[in-house]
Amino acid sequence: MAKKKWGVVPYRIIEGKVEVLIITTRNENWGLPKGNLIKKIGGKGTASQEAYEEAGIVGYIDGKGESFKQGDSLIFHFYPMMVWEEFNNWPEKDCRNRMWVSPTDARKMLNCKAHRKAVAKLAA
Repeated sequence: MAKKKWGVVPYRIIEGKVEVLIITTRNENWGLPKGNLIKKIGGKGTASQEAYEEAGIVGYIDGKGESFKQGDSLIFHFYPMMVWEEFNNWPEKDCRNRMWVSPTDARKMLNCKAHRKAVAKLAA
């Protein structure tokens, strides 16, 4: 059975252009905020919680999101998140960096194919 993760594709619109927030993973690659399902708060709740813990952001999650497979053993369920607020201090600040980039640059920088697909589909 495939392992599942829930997360967000955080975005904002600056002067008519979409930007995506990417974060460093624990092994110094670039990724998107995501984590294991917290059953009592559901998929959207888990995605929001991970966005705050890993990236220090809160925002509006729109729609049902989309699932993206990574090989046979992992499925990511990402929701688009319009970021409302970015905090200077957050739970994982000491172990993660974050950067706003264009969707094109995000797709070049993200190591995980499923994350690249999520940006292409949800930040369009």
